[in-house]
Amino acid sequence: MTDEEPNNDEASHQLFFNQIIPGLWVGLLDLLHDMWMRLGEFMEQQSQIYEEVMAVLKPEESGGAEVIPFPTPEEETNNNGKGN
Repeated sequence: MTDEEPNNDEASHQLFFNQIIPGLWVGLLDLLHDMWMRLGEFMEQQSQIYEEVMAVLKPEESGGAEVIPFPTPEEETNNNGKGN
């Protein structure tokens, strides 16, 4: 073996750890940043849509509609046993 072969391997390892690995981290962080910003834009649009809808559907004008919740599994079993 000559001294040049380990130097070539060492140079390739240095290239990998000094340039490629940091580049992958920067790319990953950039991807996460882009996804976070798109999520923020989506949530902002959803809040604007909600505000517009609530401005049109005021509770006083809706005729006092009542929200009826879905029954829980315990309530369903109690109602079925009563024979209603």
